[in-house]
Amino acid sequence: MKKPILKYFALFGASCFLFTSCDGSGNSESADASLQMLMQETVADPNIQPNVLPYTIEFVEQDFANKPALPGLQSYTSAVNQAGEILVVGGRRQGLHTFMAAPGKNFIPDSANNFLYVLNPESGDFWTFDVNGLDDKLSVQLQSNNLQGYHDLETDDMYVVGGYGWKADGSDMKTFGSIIRFKVEAVT
Repeated sequence: MKKPILKYFALFGASCFLFTSCDGSGNSESADASLQMLMQETVADPNIQPNVLPYTIEFVEQDFANKPALPGLQSYTSAVNQAGEILVVGGRRQGLHTFMAAPGKNFIPDSANNFLYVLNPESGDFWTFDVNGLDDKLSVQLQSNNLQGYHDLETDDMYVVGGYGWKADGSDMKTFGSIIRFKVEAVT
Protein backbone atom coordinates (compact mmCIF):
# COMPACT_ATOMS: atom_id res chain seq x y z
CA MET A 1 0.00 0.00 0.00
CA LYS A 2 3.00 2.28 0.40
CA LYS A 3 3.83 2.49 -3.30
CA PRO A 4 0.66 4.37 -4.39
CA ILE A 5 1.08 6.71 -1.43
CA LEU A 6 4.68 7.26 -2.46
CA LYS A 7 3.56 8.20 -5.98
CA TYR A 8 1.17 10.81 -4.63
CA PHE A 9 3.79 12.13 -2.26
CA ALA A 10 6.31 12.40 -5.10
CA LEU A 11 3.74 14.20 -7.25
CA PHE A 12 2.89 16.54 -4.37
CA GLY A 13 6.60 17.12 -3.68
CA ALA A 14 7.29 17.86 -7.33
CA SER A 15 4.39 20.32 -7.36
CA CYS A 16 5.77 22.03 -4.26
CA PHE A 17 9.17 22.21 -5.91
CA LEU A 18 7.68 23.75 -9.03
CA PHE A 19 5.66 26.34 -7.17
CA THR A 20 8.51 27.15 -4.80
CA SER A 21 10.97 27.64 -7.63
CA CYS A 22 8.51 29.83 -9.53
CA ASP A 23 7.82 32.31 -6.74
CA GLY A 24 9.50 35.10 -8.69
CA SER A 25 11.96 35.88 -5.90
CA GLY A 26 14.83 34.19 -7.68
CA ASN A 27 15.57 32.32 -4.45
CA SER A 28 16.81 28.93 -5.59
CA GLU A 29 17.76 27.85 -2.04
CA SER A 30 14.14 27.10 -1.13
CA ALA A 31 13.72 25.19 -4.39
CA ASP A 32 16.87 23.15 -3.67
CA ALA A 33 15.64 22.41 -0.15
CA SER A 34 12.26 21.24 -1.47
CA LEU A 35 13.93 18.98 -4.02
CA GLN A 36 16.29 17.58 -1.36
CA MET A 37 13.32 16.82 0.91
CA LEU A 38 11.50 15.07 -1.97
CA MET A 39 14.54 12.95 -2.77
CA GLN A 40 15.10 11.97 0.87
CA GLU A 41 11.48 10.91 1.34
CA THR A 42 11.49 8.87 -1.88
CA VAL A 43 14.71 7.02 -1.05
CA ALA A 44 13.68 6.40 2.56
CA ASP A 45 11.04 3.77 1.63
CA PRO A 46 12.66 0.39 2.51
CA ASN A 47 10.24 -1.49 0.20
CA ILE A 48 11.72 0.03 -2.94
CA GLN A 49 14.38 -2.11 -4.57
CA PRO A 50 15.90 -0.66 -7.74
CA ASN A 51 15.88 -2.87 -10.83
CA VAL A 52 13.83 -5.62 -9.14
CA LEU A 53 10.34 -6.63 -10.23
CA PRO A 54 7.80 -7.16 -7.42
CA TYR A 55 6.87 -10.58 -8.87
CA THR A 56 8.35 -13.57 -10.65
CA ILE A 57 7.16 -15.50 -13.68
CA GLU A 58 7.61 -19.22 -14.06
CA PHE A 59 6.88 -21.12 -17.27
CA VAL A 60 6.03 -24.79 -17.01
CA GLU A 61 6.10 -26.63 -20.31
CA GLN A 62 3.06 -28.84 -20.81
CA ASP A 63 3.32 -32.08 -22.73
CA PHE A 64 -0.01 -33.05 -24.24
CA ALA A 65 1.08 -36.17 -26.11
CA ASN A 66 -1.17 -37.25 -28.96
CA LYS A 67 -3.07 -33.95 -28.90
CA PRO A 68 -3.20 -31.63 -31.90
CA ALA A 69 -1.07 -28.55 -31.45
CA LEU A 70 -2.63 -25.14 -31.14
CA PRO A 71 -1.54 -22.54 -33.67
CA GLY A 72 0.84 -19.83 -32.52
CA LEU A 73 -1.35 -16.76 -32.05
CA GLN A 74 -0.57 -13.17 -31.21
CA SER A 75 -2.55 -10.00 -30.55
CA TYR A 76 -5.72 -11.78 -29.38
CA THR A 77 -7.95 -11.24 -26.37
CA SER A 78 -9.06 -13.91 -23.93
CA ALA A 79 -11.24 -14.78 -20.97
CA VAL A 80 -11.45 -17.67 -18.52
CA ASN A 81 -14.80 -19.37 -17.87
CA GLN A 82 -15.98 -20.82 -14.55
CA ALA A 83 -14.48 -24.24 -15.39
CA GLY A 84 -11.05 -22.67 -15.95
CA GLU A 85 -11.15 -23.06 -19.73
CA ILE A 86 -9.59 -20.27 -21.78
CA LEU A 87 -11.58 -18.56 -24.53
CA VAL A 88 -9.36 -17.00 -27.21
CA VAL A 89 -10.82 -14.43 -29.62
CA GLY A 90 -9.15 -12.88 -32.67
CA GLY A 91 -5.46 -12.39 -33.27
CA ARG A 92 -3.11 -13.49 -35.99
CA ARG A 93 -1.34 -16.70 -37.00
CA GLN A 94 1.20 -14.82 -39.11
CA GLY A 95 3.72 -13.91 -36.46
CA LEU A 96 5.43 -10.57 -36.90
CA HIS A 97 3.81 -8.75 -39.79
CA THR A 98 5.87 -7.41 -42.64
CA PHE A 99 6.82 -3.75 -43.11
CA MET A 100 6.16 -3.15 -46.80
CA ALA A 101 5.27 0.29 -48.11
CA ALA A 102 1.69 0.82 -49.30
CA PRO A 103 -0.02 -0.72 -51.16
CA GLY A 104 1.78 -3.85 -49.90
CA LYS A 105 -0.18 -6.12 -47.57
CA ASN A 106 1.57 -6.18 -44.22
CA PHE A 107 -1.19 -8.25 -42.63
CA ILE A 108 -1.73 -11.26 -44.88
CA PRO A 109 -5.53 -11.77 -45.04
CA ASP A 110 -5.48 -15.56 -44.70
CA SER A 111 -3.30 -15.34 -41.56
CA ALA A 112 -6.05 -13.82 -39.45
CA ASN A 113 -7.34 -16.15 -36.74
CA ASN A 114 -10.86 -16.95 -37.88
CA PHE A 115 -11.60 -19.30 -34.97
CA LEU A 116 -12.81 -18.90 -31.43
CA TYR A 117 -10.74 -21.33 -29.37
CA VAL A 118 -11.78 -22.85 -26.06
CA LEU A 119 -8.81 -24.52 -24.40
CA ASN A 120 -8.73 -26.76 -21.36
CA PRO A 121 -5.26 -26.03 -19.90
CA GLU A 122 -5.35 -29.15 -17.72
CA SER A 123 -5.96 -31.72 -20.48
CA GLY A 124 -4.78 -29.91 -23.60
CA ASP A 125 -8.16 -30.50 -25.23
CA PHE A 126 -9.68 -27.67 -27.23
CA TRP A 127 -12.53 -26.99 -29.58
CA THR A 128 -12.99 -24.32 -32.21
CA PHE A 129 -15.75 -22.34 -33.85
CA ASP A 130 -15.20 -20.74 -37.28
CA VAL A 131 -16.48 -17.15 -37.05
CA ASN A 132 -16.78 -17.00 -40.86
CA GLY A 133 -20.19 -18.63 -40.35
CA LEU A 134 -21.41 -15.45 -38.60
CA ASP A 135 -22.69 -12.24 -40.16
CA ASP A 136 -19.88 -10.13 -41.66
CA LYS A 137 -20.43 -7.38 -39.08
CA LEU A 138 -19.38 -9.81 -36.35
CA SER A 139 -16.94 -12.10 -38.14
CA VAL A 140 -14.55 -9.44 -39.44
CA GLN A 141 -14.09 -7.85 -36.03
CA LEU A 142 -13.72 -11.25 -34.31
CA GLN A 143 -10.84 -12.00 -36.73
CA SER A 144 -9.04 -8.72 -36.10
CA ASN A 145 -5.83 -8.27 -34.16
CA ASN A 146 -5.11 -6.05 -31.18
CA LEU A 147 -8.76 -6.07 -30.19
CA GLN A 148 -9.33 -5.37 -26.54
CA GLY A 149 -11.44 -7.50 -24.25
CA TYR A 150 -12.97 -7.29 -20.81
CA HIS A 151 -14.70 -10.15 -18.99
CA ASP A 152 -17.09 -8.93 -16.28
CA LEU A 153 -17.04 -11.81 -13.80
CA GLU A 154 -20.24 -10.69 -12.05
CA THR A 155 -22.39 -10.72 -15.19
CA ASP A 156 -20.23 -13.13 -17.27
CA ASP A 157 -20.39 -10.57 -20.10
CA MET A 158 -17.37 -10.47 -22.39
CA TYR A 159 -16.83 -7.18 -24.19
CA VAL A 160 -14.70 -7.25 -27.33
CA VAL A 161 -13.72 -3.74 -28.40
CA GLY A 162 -12.17 -2.45 -31.61
CA GLY A 163 -9.39 -4.32 -33.34
CA TYR A 164 -7.55 -3.84 -36.61
CA GLY A 165 -8.40 -6.15 -39.47
CA TRP A 166 -9.62 -6.63 -42.99
CA LYS A 167 -12.95 -5.29 -44.21
CA ALA A 168 -15.45 -7.98 -45.21
CA ASP A 169 -14.89 -7.30 -48.92
CA GLY A 170 -11.09 -7.65 -48.49
CA SER A 171 -10.45 -4.25 -50.09
CA ASP A 172 -8.55 -2.69 -47.20
CA MET A 173 -7.91 -2.86 -43.49
CA LYS A 174 -9.68 -0.79 -40.87
CA THR A 175 -9.83 -0.09 -37.18
CA PHE A 176 -13.17 -1.31 -35.90
CA GLY A 177 -15.19 1.20 -33.91
CA SER A 178 -17.66 -1.20 -32.34
CA ILE A 179 -18.18 -3.34 -29.26
CA ILE A 180 -19.39 -6.94 -29.27
CA ARG A 181 -20.90 -8.31 -26.05
CA PHE A 182 -21.67 -11.96 -25.27
CA LYS A 183 -21.84 -14.34 -22.31
CA VAL A 184 -18.64 -16.35 -21.95
CA GLU A 185 -20.47 -19.43 -20.64
CA ALA A 186 -22.78 -19.35 -23.69
CA VAL A 187 -19.78 -19.54 -26.00
CA THR A 188 -17.70 -22.03 -24.03
